[in-house]
Amino acid sequence: MYNIPQEAVKALEILEKNGFEAYLVGGCVRDFILGRIPNDYDITTNALPEQVIGAFSDYKTIPTGIKHGTVTVIIEKFQIEITTYRKDSTYSDNRHPDSVEFTPSLRDDLIRRDFSMNGIAMNRNQDITDLYNGREDMKNKVIKCIENPDKRFEEDALRILRAVRFASQLGFRIEKNTSESIHRNAYKLKNISSERINTELEKLLDGINPYDILKEYQDVIRIFMPEYTYSDCILKKNIDSLLIKRSAFFLNINSVYDIMKRLKYSNKDIDNTIALIKNFSADISSKPALKILLKNIGTELAYTLLDFRYACGQDISDSKIMLDEILDNHECYLISQLDINGRDLINAGISGAEIGVILNTLLENVIYEKISNKKSVLEDFVKNAFM
Repeated sequence: MYNIPQEAVKALEILEKNGFEAYLVGGCVRDFILGRIPNDYDITTNALPEQVIGAFSDYKTIPTGIKHGTVTVIIEKFQIEITTYRKDSTYSDNRHPDSVEFTPSLRDDLIRRDFSMNGIAMNRNQDITDLYNGREDMKNKVIKCIENPDKRFEEDALRILRAVRFASQLGFRIEKNTSESIHRNAYKLKNISSERINTELEKLLDGINPYDILKEYQDVIRIFMPEYTYSDCILKKNIDSLLIKRSAFFLNINSVYDIMKRLKYSNKDIDNTIALIKNFSADISSKPALKILLKNIGTELAYTLLDFRYACGQDISDSKIMLDEILDNHECYLISQLDINGRDLINAGISGAEIGVILNTLLENVIYEKISNKKSVLEDFVKNAFM
């Protein structure tokens, strides 16, 4: 038996008590069967949107996508999307149906879905309706379009990237006809927004098997990123960090900033990714080199960079030991850590831009261990070099 949240069970019960069919459908059912915890819960029903709203008159309802038959119901702060069985028409933009036709048939509703593993329905008694052998495909670790893959991708081109993403996330292979259709229809991704592509690409990169998938579907990636170049060197070790996976993906690509901007990445994601890429070949063989790294990118990114280089097959054990020592011993790598400050220099009769020049010179000499970070030593250096 699956552990369905009581709020979702309650929603199913309310619809049934009002005389309607109701099933959990899509990703939540797929995740249950795979032994995963669903992120959200969708219900499909033969109740029309206004009937759904009426059935849940004691609860808050939101007409999320009511023209497409979807109403969000909130039960004890738990959000559930309830959508009327529907048949979709043509898709002129390869993303949204030109019109929506409601239907009394669960079969009609399931056939319009993307992949067999997402076309499974479950009622509140946990009886399964699996018209397209989704459970068998999941058992065999196969992603397969429901019926005609060309039609599925014509309806919604984002499904092309979703198939590739699911293959990466789940470690599945894509069935032959579906795979051939992906290559054949990849150009349709030009009609998909950058925001949608970003979401799917990030999930793909964060999967358990992104690298074989990226290699096999390079043509798909190049539709929205013509600059893409696959590198066989990406990640020799398994690693959980999405930032590292993303940096590996962009490592050998030019114009990373422009591409990430085009794909609507946040400024933080862009800055962190570029910092790791720019420092991928930085010197990390000595304490002074590591202090320069710390000064440039900070503690967290410095450790992430070492993990990145380790994941790409480099030996970073000595560097890791030195980095730990620098931080554990509070060794100086920032101006703020110097045992002398701007106020001390002003008191010594120094003013203006020269203060910054002197502090940076002191820091450089301390980092390279030419002088120690002691106030008396620093003051003597200033007197001899600048006064």
